[in-house]
Order: sequence, then structure tokens, then C-alpha cells
Amino acid sequence: MFATSDKPRRKAPLLLLLLFLAPAPGAANEKSISLYSEGLVQLERGNLELASSLMDRAVAADPSDPYALYYRAIARRRLQDIESAVDDLQAAIDLKPDFPEAHLDLGVVLLEVGEHERAEANLLAAGSDPSLRGDSLLFLGIAKLRQGENAAALADLEQVAPIAPELATTALYYQGVAQIRLGRRDDARRSFEGVIEQKPGSQLANEASEFLTAVDSGKAVAKSFELYAGYGIEYDSNVVLRLDDESINDLGVDDDSDVVFNLRFGGRYSLWRGENTAVSIGYDFFQRLYVELSEYNLQGHRPNLHWTGRWDDLRFGVIAEYEFYLLETDAYLQRASGQPWIAWQWGDWGRSELSYRLRWIDFLDPPPGGTPSPGLGGDFTNSEDALDALSHQPRIRQYFYIDGPERYVALSYLYEKRDPTRSEGDPFEYDAHGVEIAGGTPIAFGIDLYASYSYRREDYQEGDRLDQPHIIVAALRWPLAKWFAISLGYFGELHNSNEFEYDRHVGSIGFDVAY
Repeated sequence: MFATSDKPRRKAPLLLLLLFLAPAPGAANEKSISLYSEGLVQLERGNLELASSLMDRAVAADPSDPYALYYRAIARRRLQDIESAVDDLQAAIDLKPDFPEAHLDLGVVLLEVGEHERAEANLLAAGSDPSLRGDSLLFLGIAKLRQGENAAALADLEQVAPIAPELATTALYYQGVAQIRLGRRDDARRSFEGVIEQKPGSQLANEASEFLTAVDSGKAVAKSFELYAGYGIEYDSNVVLRLDDESINDLGVDDDSDVVFNLRFGGRYSLWRGENTAVSIGYDFFQRLYVELSEYNLQGHRPNLHWTGRWDDLRFGVIAEYEFYLLETDAYLQRASGQPWIAWQWGDWGRSELSYRLRWIDFLDPPPGGTPSPGLGGDFTNSEDALDALSHQPRIRQYFYIDGPERYVALSYLYEKRDPTRSEGDPFEYDAHGVEIAGGTPIAFGIDLYASYSYRREDYQEGDRLDQPHIIVAALRWPLAKWFAISLGYFGELHNSNEFEYDRHVGSIGFDVAY
């Protein structure tokens, strides 16, 4: 579908070009002007061979006339002599650098043959002429799409309609392609519907219709497998969770902050896909390596299984996963969980989600520094057993779309009940209530912003302990290509409790690749 519309033909109004571009009398060889003027008439009539012959004679009459070279390039391009057309256009630009029409046509031809970097340079030069700005942005967007720079392509394509209304429908089609690749299916649907409405029965509308069918069936973005990896660097201000009334010496470390290197990779494979349901398996790996506090090095492995289904605007599914962690090189923790979920799409204004997660938690080794919050009563001789538990966590989340799913505000509420599975772990039994407000929006240059604030109230059953953590998260993600993105992040926690208090701040920079 993409390939046929990926080669839009820019048909220049040749006789008008002759009037506006032809040099004044005396500025070029009169014989050359006469020959390529007749050549343009023949080209407009479709007599390509005769037009090309006349253009050859025009160039021979005055090889220094950039217009003769330009018009011969047009004839040669129509005859599919692309290499010669490129040579003529480049020669015309060398003679007349301020020749935006030649820059535009050269950029389009180079785009067709896959010379994207050179094409973009010429398209940018053409955009310096206000009358060609819309054409320049359209073809720049297509060039970026071909290179997988979907967010950047979308930014260019969205500027076309206000500048060049005659190109608006074509730009809208390619916006839909970019939106599909960025996972913005609802936006893509609206774009393709707009193309069909604006140009019913056209080839562009037919291809938009095919894309629309694929979007609605979920096939447009469906792949049988996905691979991804990421690398990041963090600065963590409180790795050891030092309490406000503790000194570093109390913990036996030189510093409670450290730099962390993070590596992760994983994949997903579709086992089965039906008309309305799908089953996939996945695996995630991550490794955290601290520069100084190596006893906190953590390695994780997480195989998982997803089943999803849909019925009109209703989505539902189940996620099952097992997690195994190593602390340095020793077995540290294992967890297993199951989570059914259901979501309802409320047209263009929002989405509601409801889920329930049951998680089994089994510590195989005590955390660094021992079991947290000692002195609350109970027998902690085997301290890792004190933290073993079953966790029950229902959650409801409501999304409110501002002007589409990519710009939203979300409100969440969750309840968690943690039931220790060992009698000596009773002090770690609690009921928790949590609320969160989060939002996301695209900003300049295709960068996406996400931010959230959450509050939890953990009421422990033993004694009068009450924990109230406040957490702030902010992240910027810049998808420079379909497969590559850079991110900046911040995580902050202010942990209030009537037993202990601490704060923690983490800043990060990283990149992700995906296929």
C-alpha cells in the first residue's frame, strides 16, 4: 500500500514556468530560449522524444543557460532517464545557486532513487522560496518517513496544509502513515478517513481505504515478533535508602549516592492471532551495575505470557509473568503474578481501565543491610521469610483525551492488601490506598513529555505504623527514528512515616532501540 503512493509525481505547470522563469531578452542566447520554449510546448503535448531533442539543441546553443539545463532535465525525467536528469539539475544549480525550482525537482528525483541526505539538502534549499515551502515540507516529510524518522516526518507534514492547501490531502495521507508507525492508531484512522472524504474515488483514497481497513483490524501495526534493547545512566541520591536520622557511618558505607549503569533487552513473539484475539510470549532482561555500591547490583529475568481480546470498543486480556532476580551473583527474589484487565474506549474523549493483580513474593536472600524497619516486633532470625507475601491489587484508571490519545490526563486509584505467608512476617502486613494523576503530551520536535504524581497510604496491621510515600516522575522521550529514541528522566520520592523517613532523587539519560 505504501509503495505506490510513496512516489508522488510533481507535474510542473510548464508553460507558466516558461513565463516566470525565462530570462529577460539579452540575458541568454536567443536561439536557446526559442528552442527550449518550443520544447516545452511539445513536452506539454506529450511529444517527449521531440521535446528532448529540442532541449538538447537548446543546451548546445547555450551550455551556460541554467534554464535550458533545467527544462532538459524535466524532459529527461519524463523519459525515465533519471541519471541524466540529476546531472542536468545539478548543473543548473551550479550555474544558478538561487534556483529553488531546480532544488525542489532535484530533491524529488533524489528521493526517488534513495539518496535521502542529498535530497533533504535540496528540499530545504527549495523551502527558502515561500511559494515552494509547502512542496518542500511535503517531500521532506516523505524523505523522513522512508528513513524511519516518523515523529520528525509528522512534524513536517502537519505544516503543509496551512501553507499549501492544494497539497493538504496528500500530506494528510502521509500523516496517517507516520501515525500508524508511531502507534497512534486513532489519529491514523482520522487522517485516512479525511483523505477518503476529500478525494473520493482517487488512487490516494483507495490506498487510504486499505490502510483504514488494516488499522481497524489491527493488522497495520501487528508484527509476529518484536526485539528491543536499552542502555541508560542514572545518578541515585540515596541508593541505600538512608533514613533522615541516620549517618552514613551507621550503614557502613562511604556514600549513600552512586552512579548506576542500566542495560535491558527483550522481545515478544506472537504465538497466535485471530480476528479478535491474540496470544504472545515475551522475555525481559535487565542489569543494574553500581560504580561504588556493587552489593546493590541487581539482575532480573522476566518471561511473560499475554492473552488479549476485543469486542467493538471493549478490550480485555490476562497477563501472566514470572520474575527472578540476582543480587550480585546470589539468588535474591522470585515473584509470580497474574493480572486480568479490561478497558473500554469512550469514543474520542477517553478510556477506562480496570485490572486486578495477584502476586506471590518469595525472598531468597535478605535485602542489603537486612530486613527493612527492624524492631517492629516478631522473629526476624530468618529475615528473608519475613518479607514473603501474597499481594492483592485492584486498580481503576480513567484517561481523559485532550485532543487525541497522545495528549491526555489520567487519574488512578488502587488498593493493595499484602498478606505475609510466614507468621514471623506479620509486622509487614498492610492495607494500602493509592491515587495518581498523570499526563502525557507531544511537544516540539516530536518529543513526548510524561509526568505523574502519586500518593500512597500504607496502614500496617502490627502496631501503629503508617507510611505515606509521595512520588514524582517526569520523562522526556525523543523518537529520532522508528527504531531509535533518546530519553531523559527524573524520579523523586519523599517517604513519610511515623517510624522512619527518607527521600530519594534519581536522574537518568538513556536510549532505546527496537525492531
